[in-house]
Amino acid sequence: MDGLKLLTPLPASSHLSEKPPVTARRGAGRIVIEHSAGRSRPIHLQGHSPLKLLAPETASPAAMIYVSTFGGGLVAGDDIRLQLTAGPRTTTFLGTQSATKIYRSTDGQACGQSLVAHLAEDATLIAWPDPLIPFANSSYQQEQSFHLTPTSSLILIDSQVAGRLARNERWAMHRFASRNRVTLANQPILNDTLLLDKDDGPIATIARTGRYNSLTTLFLTGPATQPWALALDAEIRATPPGRHPPLLCTTTRLRNNAGLLIRIASTDPRLSATSLRSALAPVTTILGADPWCRKW
Repeated sequence: MDGLKLLTPLPASSHLSEKPPVTARRGAGRIVIEHSAGRSRPIHLQGHSPLKLLAPETASPAAMIYVSTFGGGLVAGDDIRLQLTAGPRTTTFLGTQSATKIYRSTDGQACGQSLVAHLAEDATLIAWPDPLIPFANSSYQQEQSFHLTPTSSLILIDSQVAGRLARNERWAMHRFASRNRVTLANQPILNDTLLLDKDDGPIATIARTGRYNSLTTLFLTGPATQPWALALDAEIRATPPGRHPPLLCTTTRLRNNAGLLIRIASTDPRLSATSLRSALAPVTTILGADPWCRKW
């Protein structure tokens, strides 16, 4: 994964912010989860077009929320802003109906998404959307911020596919930017940014994305992820990558055991998805259900 351009801040001109969404604003959404009678359930669920929020009834004691948009993706000018508040002792799965397509921009205008999540004491959030698929000549920006207490837990997956691979479209977007920030007790513990920009040169070169068609960032922190996060870290470190591996994983432990950051690059997006589901099998125990059993 050498050659990917990682920056601490995104450009100051970003049109996305952490301001809570205005109630009637286009593309705004708000989710509030509370725990009652042994179950976590949304007590407030509101999304404005093109954003759709789905909360199907399941046997799981966790709240299962799926985010979608009309057309299954984002067009130039779309600006989705979602705010999530998870109350004490809640468990929430936040996913998507399917992969989110980032449609091409004909006039250079960008689209984007932002998520601001606040987790109370003993709350657990599993943010696991399907991969983003940026089309050729698309421009996309994403910002996600998670604010945790010392007893809350977060499992975050952020994945991107090279494009419409069936049409031999590989890393042909104009610009793709994604930033994930996490604070613990109001102290920053993670500020991770990926920027792929054609203005810096061709993206699909050996010095940047190389032969890989899928990139994934996985971040785990909090009591609910222990000790299997440590076991996962040890397993990755003990496995040599080999020569020209179809799946490449690197792992970084944050200072003071604040969390575990894993990066995955794969030649086949399906291989990344299979590996993630295997590595994060304990998620089904946390949720009390398999969030994918009725999806595919």
